[in-house]
Amino acid sequence: MVIREGKIISNVGIGPFLLGMSSKELENIISDYTTENRVNNVRVYHVENAQFFFDENDALQQVGVSLGFESKYLDVIGIGDTLKELTKLGYEYYEEFDDYLIRGVDGICFELGDTDSDYDWNEKEAPIEWIFVYDKEADEN
Repeated sequence: MVIREGKIISNVGIGPFLLGMSSKELENIISDYTTENRVNNVRVYHVENAQFFFDENDALQQVGVSLGFESKYLDVIGIGDTLKELTKLGYEYYEEFDDYLIRGVDGICFELGDTDSDYDWNEKEAPIEWIFVYDKEADEN
C-alpha cells in the first residue's frame, strides 16, 4: 500500500492519520502492513512509503511519509524537494539528531536523502526523503 496524498499539518497529522488515533483506527485505513516492536514499548506499523509510531498507550505519536507521497507541506515542500525551497519562503531550519526542523514550528521534521557523492553533500541541496509529523508534547516527555 502506498500513501499518495494528504494534508500535512504539523503537530496534528498527515491526511486521515491523526496523532492520538489508535492502532485499530489505523488498521481500518491501511492494508498490506507489517509491524515491529521497538524499545520503550513503541510499536511501528510500516506500509510501502509510510511509518506509524504508537506509544505504550496505543496512541499514534508520529507518522512519516516517503517516496510516492505527492502532497506538500505549506503546498511547497514535499518529498524530493530541498530545504532551499523552505528558506525561500522565509523559514529557518536547524538540524537535530539527523532530522531537520523548522525554527518556530513544532511537530514536523524532515530527513534528507543522499546525493551522488558524500563528498559534495549539501543539506540545502539534498532531497527530502521523509516528512514526519509528531506530537511535540509527547516528544518532550
